[in-house]
Formats: sequence, structure tokens, C-alpha cells
Amino acid sequence: FEGRVRFDHDLTRFPLLGLHAATGCEACHVDRTFQREGRTCRGCHASDDVHEGTLGSACERCHTPNGWMLWNFDHDRQ
Repeated sequence: FEGRVRFDHDLTRFPLLGLHAATGCEACHVDRTFQREGRTCRGCHASDDVHEGTLGSACERCHTPNGWMLWNFDHDRQ
């Protein structure tokens, strides 16, 4: 990623929301193939999962892309 890379992620199936927009390209594209196997939170953040997979893989039901410590969890609904 030498020089300035210009790419519009909004045109892909993975628009960069929240902290993803502030993350450098090389953080996700480590092998520089520009392809990811999955687009789930756990695909990249399994080691960050304090729940260790016990609550499933739909992290976005409770968490936001603005940070793991920001959540929209409602005990009465979920």
C-alpha cells in the first residue's frame, strides 16, 4: 500500500462503517489479494470476542461498528 490508494468501499458488499473507515487498508488486506473469505464480525474479530462464540455470530445485533463497548442491546427484546 505504497502511496495513496483510492478505493470506494461503498460500491462493494462491505461498506466501511464506523471504525472500519478509519482503519488502514493493510489491517484487513494482509495478503493483498483484496478478497476476504467472509464478511462477518467474527471473521476478523474472533480473538476480540469476549463471549467466545457463545452468543452466536451476529455481533451486529448488539454491537455497533463504532466500537465493541458501544452496544444496542435490549434485555427485554433479545
